[in-house]
Amino acid sequence: MKTKTTFLAMLAFAFLALTAKAQYHEDDKAALRNFLKRPSAEAGKMNGEQVGLSASTINMNGWLMNDTWLTALQGVTWNTESPKRIITIDWTDKKLADTLNLGRCTSLTELWCRQNQITNLDVTKNTALTHLICYNNQLTNLDVSKNTALTYLSCFDNLLTNLDVTKNTALIS
Repeated sequence: MKTKTTFLAMLAFAFLALTAKAQYHEDDKAALRNFLKRPSAEAGKMNGEQVGLSASTINMNGWLMNDTWLTALQGVTWNTESPKRIITIDWTDKKLADTLNLGRCTSLTELWCRQNQITNLDVTKNTALTHLICYNNQLTNLDVSKNTALTYLSCFDNLLTNLDVTKNTALIS
């Protein structure tokens, strides 16, 4: 009886571990973690704290143990597939800073990161992106040449000296 109970417990644990791992896509989580652990524009805070995470979650690497941190994350919408992928991010006016690279989030269609202090934005691998609203940051370069699905782009009030949109034939505004 004890062996059967132990076996069933191990089987249940294995099932839970597999389903928990598959709930959110690892690439999307890695891209988020990379940005959210960076310092924000607000002294003494990290980007993650500006979008709903606790400092202890970030500092203690609590997000490596399970996916509960993803439910506390503000402004991120996931699709319903398994594993879930990020489809939209709205981080408007959150005092975010540093480099935002979401290239691993290949299902991302809309990114709203306006009114922050982001210095570098890499969306070159986000080919599904249709809306990019990144105005009022500190961007010096923005490459949207591979974002051919882009229909809406708003990037004014940055430090851009050049913006090539010749390959963005779907661009409306």
